[in-house]
Amino acid sequence: MTAKTILSLKNIKRAFGTAKNQLLIFENLDLEIKQGELVALVGQSGSGKSSLLHIAGLLDTPNAGQITIDEANCNDLNDKARTEIRRHDIGFIYQFHHLLPEFTALENVAVPLRLNGNAKPKSSKRAAEILTSLGMAHRLDHFPAELSGGEAQRVAIARAFAISPKLILADEPTGNLDPTTAQQVYEQFHKLAREQKMSALIATHNIALAEKMDRVILLENGKLVEK
Repeated sequence: MTAKTILSLKNIKRAFGTAKNQLLIFENLDLEIKQGELVALVGQSGSGKSSLLHIAGLLDTPNAGQITIDEANCNDLNDKARTEIRRHDIGFIYQFHHLLPEFTALENVAVPLRLNGNAKPKSSKRAAEILTSLGMAHRLDHFPAELSGGEAQRVAIARAFAISPKLILADEPTGNLDPTTAQQVYEQFHKLAREQKMSALIATHNIALAEKMDRVILLENGKLVEK
């Protein structure tokens, strides 16, 4: 059986400026990611990787093209509907963890669950389970300032996975870590993604980690090239 398509981008164009003075980021760009597929996105700084992730995550609107997430046409959705898809179907991970400093690790992971209407006990239980699976059982009650960089990023990963999204979008998720910690965090991310059959698009400069994904695609000169 052919795997279900979770993310489909077709004929995507993103440009900034006016028609007379236009900065073209990419044009006629196509990308498909199947259920359970982990895809690495590589390219030089400024090539448009973050712009592509923002479009895939419905944080930005392309100038042209079609965005489909789990068979839902996202082009004609209003802001409220786009927000609902982000809240329920997409998990975001960034280079910097962006944890809420006044909340513990457990509370940070529980936030998206609470926003999605889950009761506090259920949210806390789910948060504890996923943090424990990432080796953070001993740090549940610690605040971000009390965590190492690797630990904080594990909390950020747990937060993204907590809602069991259909798609994970990660922008340099290990870029702020030393090589050893980056390897450990990636391995835990990979294990969790496989266990939950997640699809993921991960922008990274780390070629060694990228090559451990199912596919590696290069964004260069506004085009995607399969490596």
